Amino acid sequence: MLSDLLRDEDDRARFVPLPPPTDEDITHLTAIIAARLTKRLRETIVKAHESDAHRIVSHARKPQFLAIPVP
Repeated sequence: MLSDLLRDEDDRARFVPLPPPTDEDITHLTAIIAARLTKRLRETIVKAHESDAHRIVSHARKPQFLAIPVP
């Protein structure tokens, strides 16, 4: 019986052989990976721009002292 077989085996993962991926499978996975990488890259670029803008604004708020030559 199937339940007896399952009880006799250990509880480790059982791997089922799968057929090789089709070209459509590979294309689909490639598109998913490309979309995720593009999203991550855009987020990184936005964070970098925000950081630069914050640095420029905070630098502009600091008082600027001019060196006036004394005769």
